[in-house]
Amino acid sequence: MSDGKKKKIIFSEEIDNKINGLTLGFAFIVVGLFLLLVPNYFGNELVGQIVRWIFIVIGVLGLLLEFSKIKPISDIKGFDDLWVGALLLAGWAALFLLERNSLWNILGFFCLFFGMYGVFRGIFQIIYSIRLNQKSKVQTKENIASDVFLFLTKLVSLALVVLQLVRAIQG
Repeated sequence: MSDGKKKKIIFSEEIDNKINGLTLGFAFIVVGLFLLLVPNYFGNELVGQIVRWIFIVIGVLGLLLEFSKIKPISDIKGFDDLWVGALLLAGWAALFLLERNSLWNILGFFCLFFGMYGVFRGIFQIIYSIRLNQKSKVQTKENIASDVFLFLTKLVSLALVVLQLVRAIQG
C-alpha cells in the first residue's frame, strides 16, 4: 500500500529546540574536555585553560537550562536556579583555592556574583512555591512533610555534589 515514498519524520519546534539545546551543551562540554587533554592546543597553556573552562562552564549551564525546561517532578520551583548557582559557587571556590592570580580572580568574581544570585533566587523561588502550594490546596500534615522532605533531600544532594566537585578539583 506504499506509494514508494519514505515517510518524512518531522519534529515539532519545541522538540527541535530541546534537541538543539542539549546538543550544543554536550558539544561545549566535549570540546572543553578535549582541551583538558590537549592543553597546548592554542600554543599557550594559559589560553587553553581559559578557553577550556569557558567551554565547560557554558556547556554545563546550557545543559542545566535545558534540563530545567523538562516538567518538574514537584510543584516546587527554583531548584534549577539553586543548582546553577551552587555549581557557579563551586567553580568560584575552585578558582579561588587553586589559582591565585588576577586573571583567574576576575573570572572567579563573575562566578561568585552569578552563583550567589542563582542560589538566592532559587531559595526565594522555593520558599515562595511552597507558600503558594500551601495556599492553593488544603495541606495536610503529610503533604507539608513531604514537601519539606523533598526540599531537604534536594538541598542535601546539592551540597554533596558541590563538595564532591570541590574535592575533585582540589586533587
